[in-house]
Amino acid sequence: MSDWPSGAYLEAGPTVHTGSLESAGAELVGGGGSIVNATTQAFPAANRAYGHAFYNLGRQPIVATMLFWLNGATMSGNCDIGIYDARFQRIVSSGPVPQAGINAAQVVSISPTPLPPGGPYHFALAMDNGAGHVMRNTPFSGQINFCGGFMAIAGYPLPASLTAVYSSANYWFLLGLSQRSFF
Repeated sequence: MSDWPSGAYLEAGPTVHTGSLESAGAELVGGGGSIVNATTQAFPAANRAYGHAFYNLGRQPIVATMLFWLNGATMSGNCDIGIYDARFQRIVSSGPVPQAGINAAQVVSISPTPLPPGGPYHFALAMDNGAGHVMRNTPFSGQINFCGGFMAIAGYPLPASLTAVYSSANYWFLLGLSQRSFF
């Protein structure tokens, strides 16, 4: 009998983010979507939410205890980061948080939130202005929508239910969750 697990299950690591296997990261890497290529850019529009799909590919729940995004070179206003289910119903969000930490990950603690196997789930990030910078990438045209990217016009603060639409913009934000403390 083999020591290898049976089935094609991959349990999530300590972090799940928009560049990880659980998200659309693998598909975007071939199109210039690598985290390494991310640059500091102004948030596209005030009061909008942008996000990306991810899945729990394992057999155990992912238990999110922290959410994070990567800030860019200019801080301004407040952000709200959260997770939505397949029907874009909010599971958890940070609520408004002042943007802080130039060119660094901004991490917010949340109540432990189990995400059962399956999906899609959706990371969402909203900002109350368009002056604050976040780290993002601009892959090839059309890849974001293909990989589960979306935007919501009435998105700040993150509402209980999002009306997500395909974005004509090609923004891939660096968002994620952690199952344990970063530091």
